[in-house]
Amino acid sequence: MPEGHAITFTGYQDFVVPRSLETFEIAYMAQKAGFDGNEVHGAKGYIIDHFLRNGSNKCQDRCGGNIENRMRCLNEVLNAVCRFGLLIKRGPINARE
Repeated sequence: MPEGHAITFTGYQDFVVPRSLETFEIAYMAQKAGFDGNEVHGAKGYIIDHFLRNGSNKCQDRCGGNIENRMRCLNEVLNAVCRFGLLIKRGPINARE
């Protein structure tokens, strides 16, 4: 845990160690903030695109390796946001598309 303090409107506060959010937490926070939809942008180098491509996805866990594993991230995101309006964008597979 990093030592130190951050200056906030309420004075000095201890640093907070960031953590990865679960996909359901992201969808919940979007809904709580008043969003009425989510856009899943999976093209042009955005994070979903990186997970889908075997050239950039070097994960050694359940989200890397074969295409089924690489699709897991996208499927989890889509499952978490499917209760909202959803727009899916897909980019070209290669430069000739």
